[in-house]
Parts: sequence; structure tokens; C-alpha cells
Amino acid sequence: MEFDQPFERLGEDAAAAILHETWGIDGATLARLDTERDDSFRVTTGGTDYLLKVAHPADDPLYVNLQTAAMAYVAEQSGLPVQGILLSAEGEIEPEVDGRVARLLTWLPGSTEHYLDPFIAGRTLGQVSDALSTFDHPAAHRDFVWDIARLDLVRELQERFAAEEVAEVFALWDALDLTDLPRQVIHNDFHPGNVLSDGSQITGVLDFGDVVHTARVVDVAVALCYFGWEDELIDGFSSVVPLSAEERGALPVLVAARYAQRILLNQLLGRYDQSSQLAGLRAHLERHF
Repeated sequence: MEFDQPFERLGEDAAAAILHETWGIDGATLARLDTERDDSFRVTTGGTDYLLKVAHPADDPLYVNLQTAAMAYVAEQSGLPVQGILLSAEGEIEPEVDGRVARLLTWLPGSTEHYLDPFIAGRTLGQVSDALSTFDHPAAHRDFVWDIARLDLVRELQERFAAEEVAEVFALWDALDLTDLPRQVIHNDFHPGNVLSDGSQITGVLDFGDVVHTARVVDVAVALCYFGWEDELIDGFSSVVPLSAEERGALPVLVAARYAQRILLNQLLGRYDQSSQLAGLRAHLERHF
């Protein structure tokens, strides 16, 4: 499986041309956002902000539609603040521009810098999970390297980026049986950088780019890896979506698997030093195993 797919980034002039030709927007101020898989720009025009996203050239339009459809479904089913999408001048949701899918989304207020109460964060994730429990899409059923329940997909990287702690995780994961756990479509990337707040309430849930059909409890494990192991987060999630004893029992291994997954894939992508992730994994293993 190909993990890393570099591509030629769009410049601001090219992005401005897309806005003009596809949405009829001129005179906007564009600011590039740091994203991994696509080209994203904050668009400011007439006091209104938008988010322009132009997908990776290799991304199948069906996978982009999965993200759009999941966002719309969560908004409809839960009332949570998620981004809406603006139709193009031709009335398209996801117009293609030079072989790449482009979308213009609403810009939500708030910041990722505010403290998030772990119970409220968990409850919000539970609301997202509850909404997606009745959602399905053909593109959600995929082999995805960022799905903890498919840690086997990154096993080959263990040989390239060896670490004793990561090897221990694979031994734990190989002994884990996820067969009978509830499965559904999940957000799969719920972390503080994807949750907006005004300091008193959550004002936005962002980034449905990692949506996948997998074990439901994976969503909680992902969040715990970023927020730190917080019983309050688990309680918040369970206040909306009660977790079974089997799901709770799987959480320590799944959180460890997320650490290992991040360590391996981020080293491959050359993002940043993994010493802090290794330290976090080591502390998690010492606490739970």
C-alpha cells in the first residue's frame, strides 16, 4: 500500500482563479492553511469567511463525497455545528477543477486554543457517533491506514522505523479480538485541533477527512490518545452512546495502537520528532499493562 503521495501545491493565484471561475468570487483575501492531504485556504470577502478545499490529485471523488455527506448527515441528525457547503455557480456541490475536487465550505467561529472540558468533549464525540450510527456510504468501507482496527496495514513500517514500544503494541494488538464489537461509520480524528470553542461552548466540529466504517470504540480511542487518558471523556461519550464492557476492555490496546500508528506514519511523512509520542506511548503502556 502506498502511504506517502506528494503532490504539487496550488499557489494563491491559482486558488483565486478557482474561486472566480467556479464560484464567481472576486477580490477575496486568501490565506493558506497547513494541511496534509489537500490544498486549503481561508477565504475572506466582504466580511464573510469561507474555506476553500481542493482535494489531493489522487483522491477519488467518491471519497471526497464521503466527507461531504458525513458532515451534512451529522448536521441534520444532531444539530451540532459542522461546516456547510456552498454550491458552485453551476449548482455543483463538488465541482472538479483540473482533475481535482474543489469545495467551498462555511467558516465556523471559535478557536482551537480554548480549554475543552473532557466530559463535554466526550459528550460531543458521542453525539457525532450517535448521528453517524445510521449513516452509510460505499466509500466508508475501505482499507485505511489511519483506522486503528487495521493496524496491520502499517505493520511493514515497523521494520523501517523500529522501536521496542511499537513492537510491544503489535504483540498486544495481535491478541485483541475486535470481531464482535459494534461497527459503524466514525469521525476517526476527534482531537483538540478539530474542535472549535468560544470558551464556553463548542462552536464547531471539523475535518471529516478520516471518516471510515470500523469498530465504534475506535473513535473514543483516537480522542483519548490526543486528550490524554481521561475517564471523564469516556463518561461523556457513554452518556450519549453507552459502551459495552468489551469495548471498554479494548480501549487500552486501541489507544496504544493509535500511538504506534502515529509514530510510524508521522516518521514516514517526516513531520516531526517522535520522541514525545514515544514517551506518551511508554507512559500509557506502563499505566495499563
